[in-house]
Amino acid sequence: MPDTTDDLLGALRATAADQPTVRGELRVDHLGPEGRIAGKVYAFTASGGRLRLEAVSPLDTPLRTVAVDGERFSLVDQERHRCLQGAASPCLIGDSVGLELSAAHVAAALVGTIPLIRARQVDSEWNRCGFYEVELTGEEEGWVERVRLEPQEGRLVATQATVTGPEGDVLILELSGYEPAGPNNVLVPRRLSLQMPLSEADLRVEWREIEMGVNLPDNAWQATCPDGYTVEVPTCQPRASLPAFEPPGGVQPAPPPAEEHEEPESGSEEPPTGDQDLSEELGL
Repeated sequence: MPDTTDDLLGALRATAADQPTVRGELRVDHLGPEGRIAGKVYAFTASGGRLRLEAVSPLDTPLRTVAVDGERFSLVDQERHRCLQGAASPCLIGDSVGLELSAAHVAAALVGTIPLIRARQVDSEWNRCGFYEVELTGEEEGWVERVRLEPQEGRLVATQATVTGPEGDVLILELSGYEPAGPNNVLVPRRLSLQMPLSEADLRVEWREIEMGVNLPDNAWQATCPDGYTVEVPTCQPRASLPAFEPPGGVQPAPPPAEEHEEPESGSEEPPTGDQDLSEELGL
């Protein structure tokens, strides 16, 4: 077990967010200003802020696809036959998935990595009930984050975190049901509760299936707009002020490599462009 506050911070940063690509099936229950939405979502995450979420009907037909390649956001709404394409921002992520954070932090939180505020001071203590308490005082005035770390299977995992600002609590996370996953037996929370009280957002997530280290095509992080759909440039307004967060893992991830586009040889067929052609490669 760790002896110093620096060790505890290291345990918070060295988590499943550093693992290879994740693929799985989620049961999602979201309560927000627009009402309650519940259902099945196929989730894909990778380092560099890459995220793909595919909401499907009980019959597994696509309803909505959200994809972020690290910098660009794209959404395909199959029910309304429209597409949104623009620069990825926490505001757009909040409008589309109910959690107003960067795609990198959403992806990391799904596998147990707590978003950490940029701190000018960090304190910690051992609670006699059997867990560590870490308190981060933000670089920005009025911001504090409190995180609970508990030992499980000889390792430390985050089970609670609350980010509080001048207006009150802005982010509350609870993680439970940790189980080993992937070839390295990384501990991943099977159940997550993520709340943003000032934004009236309450997201409950449960992993039904999860795989780590899967291979996905480069275009998995883009949602292609089908012919005939309306393409819109998204606009949104932040619902609450947020502090500056560290990048997941404490190190700024490198952006994904630029794709090289080669001209097709004479007489060859053009590559497929629709997202339906991705289903087999994504394992759906």
